[in-house]
Amino acid sequence: MIKCIIVDDDYLVRKGIAKTLEKIGNKLSVVGEAENGETAIGLINEFTPEIIIMDMYMPVMDGTALLKYISGNHPNTQIIVISGYRSFDYAVETIQANAISYLVKPFSSEELQTSVLKAIDNIQNAEGKEQNQRNISQARDRTSYEFDVQILKSLY
Repeated sequence: MIKCIIVDDDYLVRKGIAKTLEKIGNKLSVVGEAENGETAIGLINEFTPEIIIMDMYMPVMDGTALLKYISGNHPNTQIIVISGYRSFDYAVETIQANAISYLVKPFSSEELQTSVLKAIDNIQNAEGKEQNQRNISQARDRTSYEFDVQILKSLY
């Protein structure tokens, strides 16, 4: 199951997002909620979520600082940024952090679900590529071993 955390200083927004994500089904589990970036870092380090849905404007540690932390320490995490501001600076920061979506509040349940499903697809595609690489590596090792065995047999 894919783990997700929600980071927003507005309690009702966090609960609304969590409720919306329930409709996605058993692919996703919300493992934590945070009201600021500082609390989010604790959750990120504890749960290592694959998806983070986060606000930009928050007290204590804002989204800008949190994006930098995630990009530097958890670069494969799928980030969905939500904001009440149509800020060019926020959009640039979102792009630089490789976030997959920038949703402006109020956004629809469908917009959020579409972004989360895109994140899930990205995660599953990456996992599929990693499995293919492991399979190729195992096949190469097996072939090398069999070749070495044939060489040794030919020496006798």
